[in-house]
Amino acid sequence: MEQNHLTLKKSTKAIIVVCITFIWLLFNWTSILNSIGTWYAKGDILPQDYKMAVKFFRIAAKYNNATAQYNLALSYDFGRGVRQNYNEAFKWYLKAAIKGQAQAQGNLGYCYEHGEGVEQNDSLAVEWYRKAAKQGNIAGLNGLGGCYYDGKGVEQNYLEAVKYFKKAASQDFEAAINNLALCYENGHGVEQNLNEAMKLYQQSAEKGDAKAQYKMGIFYKEGQGVEKSYTEAKIWLRKAAVQGYSKAIEELRSIEDSIKIE
Repeated sequence: MEQNHLTLKKSTKAIIVVCITFIWLLFNWTSILNSIGTWYAKGDILPQDYKMAVKFFRIAAKYNNATAQYNLALSYDFGRGVRQNYNEAFKWYLKAAIKGQAQAQGNLGYCYEHGEGVEQNDSLAVEWYRKAAKQGNIAGLNGLGGCYYDGKGVEQNYLEAVKYFKKAASQDFEAAINNLALCYENGHGVEQNLNEAMKLYQQSAEKGDAKAQYKMGIFYKEGQGVEKSYTEAKIWLRKAAVQGYSKAIEELRSIEDSIKIE
């Protein structure tokens, strides 16, 4: 009798576990599909295959998984596994953004700001950047800072620009670090400080950012915030030029044509 009771108890536990697992799968199966798509996209667990990634993203996205919708939008945005299509990218960013997906909100702001896949609209760019920024999204923070810096969709306000650039830069976002450096370089929203600008540009330059490498070259060429050195200028300009940064290529040619080698 006692043995039957123990057997029944174990069977009941097993049934409960199966039911819980079934319920979990029922409500999370789209997340599983999105994860499989991510594994294919990254190539860390499964062999890298962008086309397979898109297949899984698309299924999960059609069943309203916001992260999958964002990943599908990225695929269209950068032409990974599908033909590049900004209109499709915008469509899926919008679906995910409406559901509160922060990365999609930030990228949607970019679409509106630059007119990619949608008619250009600074006001809507600010609206979506702000939604993303409230969630701490770096693209949203940097984008909103850029709008305040340029006075796009909002009244120009360098102090607000610096505030948002600093928040994004604190998350090690290179574009924001460069923008903050520009503020220090020009004294916009902060007291002009070429040493601080140089330090920030170097932070991005050492990570391979071509724009920052170009700025390092100019600072060394002009002796701004650092001792003047054409040798160092050429080193940094070459790094940027190798990446195809046109301004660096032109500046390097100019130096090599007109400046005596130290």
